[in-house]
Amino acid sequence: MSQVDFYILHGSTGAARLRFICRLSEKIWRQGQRLYLYTESETQARQLDNLLWTFRVDSFVPHELWLPTQEASSPIQIGYDVRQHPAIPLLLNVTSHWPVFTEDYERVLEPIEDTPLARELARERYRRYQALRWEIRTHDMTV
Repeated sequence: MSQVDFYILHGSTGAARLRFICRLSEKIWRQGQRLYLYTESETQARQLDNLLWTFRVDSFVPHELWLPTQEASSPIQIGYDVRQHPAIPLLLNVTSHWPVFTEDYERVLEPIEDTPLARELARERYRRYQALRWEIRTHDMTV
């Protein structure tokens, strides 16, 4: 059964949410897992690319911008193309919408910013996961 984890980030701003995404990505990498960070745009992908090197003084999280023309060699891939995505079992949805390829993944992570709009959009995605009979977990986090 596929699983989705919603991380409700109480008190978060856009910057705090991105730092949480970096910490979560690092944790996943340290557990020996591979991860695809799906972003809204090339700009956001590059922002996360830079932030993964700098979010902590001693941070080292091996990652790369994913290109469909090359083999995914790093454990963490960052991309934004809705038409193509790497074959990795774990997706971290950085966007505010439902990725059309969600069902290609065994597990999805959904970090939710603490704003009314973000919560409403997350509720819509939650209902879609319910309809697909995914196992749903919710984590209340303070960032």
